[in-house]
Amino acid sequence: MITIKTVGTGPPSRSLSAVPFVMAIIFLMLSLSGTAARADFPVSTLTGEEKWPVVAANTQTGDFLVAYVREETAGYETVFSLVVKRFNSAGVQQGGLIRPFGDPGSHMAISRPAIAYSPNANIFLVTVVERLDTRDRVLARFLGSDGTPLPTPEYLFATDYYRYYDRDESGTLKVTHNSLRDEFLVTVQRTSIYEGTQGVWGQRISTSGVLSSPVLMGDFGVSGVSSQVVAYAPVLGTTPSGGRYLFFPTGNDDPYLLDSDLNRIVVFYKPDGTPFGYTIPLQWGEPDGNYYLHDVAYGVVEGKRCFLVVYSDKDNRYAGDPDWGGIWGTYVDPENVHYDEDFKNTPFPLVKIDSHTDDILHENRARVAYNQQAEAFFCGMAREK
Repeated sequence: MITIKTVGTGPPSRSLSAVPFVMAIIFLMLSLSGTAARADFPVSTLTGEEKWPVVAANTQTGDFLVAYVREETAGYETVFSLVVKRFNSAGVQQGGLIRPFGDPGSHMAISRPAIAYSPNANIFLVTVVERLDTRDRVLARFLGSDGTPLPTPEYLFATDYYRYYDRDESGTLKVTHNSLRDEFLVTVQRTSIYEGTQGVWGQRISTSGVLSSPVLMGDFGVSGVSSQVVAYAPVLGTTPSGGRYLFFPTGNDDPYLLDSDLNRIVVFYKPDGTPFGYTIPLQWGEPDGNYYLHDVAYGVVEGKRCFLVVYSDKDNRYAGDPDWGGIWGTYVDPENVHYDEDFKNTPFPLVKIDSHTDDILHENRARVAYNQQAEAFFCGMAREK
């Protein structure tokens, strides 16, 4: 069963992913005070396997779509299909079940959906990975403002001899909306079955359906990355125009700033002006540990544009406590891209989790979202009591 907790009276400012914990999946949309405005309500009451729920809001109407994968039967076969439901801000379902990629059996194994909304075009883009015997394919389909599927689905990236990595239960497929260009960025990690390039790839798709060429955003190797996160900042005056992305592959790598064409932005220069560094240091000096399972959001706080990166860190120590490990955050400036020893990012602790070990990293994964009305970030995580 999938349940939603609504907290607040208005639509969220960005799509929120679910945090898997125990046997239930809860979505949190926070009010200005952070208190629950109404009770949980079920999205589905089926007893079969249901997983990977994602949410995106129509900021013009306040309705939101919930997309998730559920186990179904097609003839004698067990299949996994994508279904979508639309709810209003009071949690009341609007209309019937939506099947963006057809009835059960149209695709045998659908996994890891992602969804985002364009307020300019008033449409959604939903994507999934279709698992096949010898390869995987990424499917994408536009949905109207009420969730109605629009014309034929698109196949993104390569369609031959690739697997799309599935080590992280939260999924590696992401969709991010670029408001200045009014286009979507789809990112996914893949590994070749045969010889070939592996890593995280990105492909841009305009709201009219025009596809750019896929771009390799980082060749990290099969074991080096299990997922990736991306956030977008509508920074003006950039070259090329269209704002910037913060791209963070999971592992012990630092994040990168990307331009709107997905090129890495130089952040370190030698004294003679020669560029030599692209990664943004999150932990210069103390504290210094390892970070895992990131999430990132963009917002404006006290008039300052910033990304907020949150992550799990079982190795950090804080305030002299040798057993401290938990959820940390750090801000990243999307406008100042010149780093030196006088310009650093300083992480700060969000919550302590005493038993923060590898076995429970998934349960303690943090999520972050920005509330435009409150001009504040909200962070949620599941934790043991």
